[in-house]
Amino acid sequence: MYERAVQLLEAEVADELLALDADAGECFAFNNVAASIWGYLGEPASIDVLRDKLLDEYDVSPDQCDAELKVFLDVLIQRGLLRLKPS
Repeated sequence: MYERAVQLLEAEVADELLALDADAGECFAFNNVAASIWGYLGEPASIDVLRDKLLDEYDVSPDQCDAELKVFLDVLIQRGLLRLKPS
């Protein structure tokens, strides 16, 4: 299960979600897809749940969705925004 590791201050600007980690002094810009994933992570979720929601929302093949979702989740973990919740 993936869960958010930090609370971000968020604002929608044009087609992006801008998010500020006030404690770390870092700002992030999420495009539409990244903003959807971040929104889904308001509650802890498995990669299968996240993938299924993305497939419902976007016109993408399951293989492409899996590959890009895994990369994005890894980036969020590396940036300290996300963590794996023990099962």
